[in-house]
Amino acid sequence: MSDPVLAAIIAALATLVATIMQLRASFAREAAARSSAGSSRRKSGAPMLLIFVVLIAAASGGFALSHWITADQRVANVELQNGMKERITELDRTATQLTQARAAERAEIETHTLRQIGSKGVVSLAALAPCRPAASLAAGAVGTPQPAAGCTESEATTVTLCASIPANATVAELELYTRPAESDTPWSAARVQPGQELDHARFAPSVTEASDSETTKLVCQAFSHWASDKARTARVVVHYRL
Repeated sequence: MSDPVLAAIIAALATLVATIMQLRASFAREAAARSSAGSSRRKSGAPMLLIFVVLIAAASGGFALSHWITADQRVANVELQNGMKERITELDRTATQLTQARAAERAEIETHTLRQIGSKGVVSLAALAPCRPAASLAAGAVGTPQPAAGCTESEATTVTLCASIPANATVAELELYTRPAESDTPWSAARVQPGQELDHARFAPSVTEASDSETTKLVCQAFSHWASDKARTARVVVHYRL
């Protein structure tokens, strides 16, 4: 029981006892006054006042007693609410930790997968038709037969092969391949070096990189083909590391 409640109960009891004693004395005086011959028959308002005081004291005592009886229940409710708040906080913390753990695990899996892809290499492939020189096309337009003529390198058909890799990756190796379109030659036997001419075709001597998005970039290599007798296929394999 708290000190304020105990003090209220004691004060209420004291007031009640004092009021009862005063009420008893007042009734005694009233009876003596009525029994005397010379007294008037006027009624005194003191008993009503005392009754009012008794009611107030009883109400105060009842309130204090009720407060004392329900104090333990209120304390239990407060403790329960605090316990629930702590539990909710703990659950929120656990959920946040699980989310962070899952995100970290997912990022680790994605990184491992990207490293495997980078080790195997990202492939870009293009096929080019035989070159047609501009002079031959112009002559054919007017209907004049012209002998077959080859293209010069300045008239070559050029295509840019690009591979998409992670933005934070570093190019580890760039493999360049080219072979006739209908050839069954294994790619391993068709590898060339940047800038190397092979059968009227060559890759550019340098590679270029360009941003593709916030998470990826493009690694590109230009390829030129000016043979007029056959189509050709070009292949680029980009190996990267994270």
